[in-house]
Amino acid sequence: MPLKQFIASVKCEHKFIAHKSEEFPGSPLVSKEISDDILVLIGPEGDFSSTELKTIMAAEYACVTLGNSRLRTETAGVVASTQVAQLIEKL
Repeated sequence: MPLKQFIASVKCEHKFIAHKSEEFPGSPLVSKEISDDILVLIGPEGDFSSTELKTIMAAEYACVTLGNSRLRTETAGVVASTQVAQLIEKL
């Protein structure tokens, strides 16, 4: 599905994008106050392009960081899921 179409289809209360670009700095996901209605976008290998980031940011996604390490895509998904689960358990 094209990125713009996907973004238009999302109906979550909390929308985040995890990336490593210095253009849009993020805060740790673990510091967010959230409900269980959440989406975290994880980029492809090599991260999102600048154009993709601008498109996503225009759709009001909040930037988050999953830590200082650069993670592989499949690992980043597991890390994000774990951090979200920890946040939801604190509710």
